[in-house]
Amino acid sequence: MRRKLGAVATVLATAATAVVMGATTAHAGAYGCAGNQIDAVNVRSGGKTYGTLRLYWDGASGKNCAVMVKNNDLIPGTRYIYVQVSNSNTHQEHRDGQDYSWYAGPVRVEGRGDCVWASGSIEGYPGVATGDHCG
Repeated sequence: MRRKLGAVATVLATAATAVVMGATTAHAGAYGCAGNQIDAVNVRSGGKTYGTLRLYWDGASGKNCAVMVKNNDLIPGTRYIYVQVSNSNTHQEHRDGQDYSWYAGPVRVEGRGDCVWASGSIEGYPGVATGDHCG
């Protein structure tokens, strides 16, 4: 009986690990950013979303990462896309902006225990997406 319970416990522990690892992977970073997405702010006008500023937090490295992603369904081809991320406490700042077909970034700053601010825009489309997080 002890062997069966031990085998069942091993199977359950393995299954639980797989579920936890699967959940972590599902929320993993994208666009060259590591960690979890903590914010997404849309550039909208007239009920249409032209792009999205995405902000990520990577607890392992202590860095925040930002990208500005263009909606290729509404904006084909290349456009000037800009993204910036800043640490409000240390004044560290990184930005990226040029003609891209999909997204600008990734740009990263140290963010552990500090406030971080990000912004992004797409040339020719109204609005600037901004987001800030402290932690």
